[in-house]
Amino acid sequence: MYTPRRHRGGGAASADAARTPAKRWFEIRTAGVPSGYVHESLDAADRGGVRTTIESVIVMNRFNTRVEITECEMLVEERQGHLKNVPSEFRASKDTTVLDLAIGGGELTYSTRAGSRGHQGVERDSRVLLAATVAAGA
Repeated sequence: MYTPRRHRGGGAASADAARTPAKRWFEIRTAGVPSGYVHESLDAADRGGVRTTIESVIVMNRFNTRVEITECEMLVEERQGHLKNVPSEFRASKDTTVLDLAIGGGELTYSTRAGSRGHQGVERDSRVLLAATVAAGA
């Protein structure tokens, strides 16, 4: 299975990347058989920032049942290369989980939703902010 390479912020490098949109496609194979894809795109975001979008789809049959797993993750960076927002959605057949992280002003604001349940909050602890930034690939 392919693990997408994540774009890492870097100020001028990020600004250069935003001026040159990029798109890459990868095929996912299971036991040598095509079972999905990964699509990465790099585009300009607001105020000179960069938006990296990673979409993946895997389809397989398990016990005579079709299982489709999709994930869409977006990493939005400011012009200086600082991670600003990470909305993501994960879907396994009919179940959907949505996570949204926003970083700014020394706070990490998050919300998550799975089915009819959801949770949201704000973290001001710098260790939590650092862990979230590292987990998001910045």
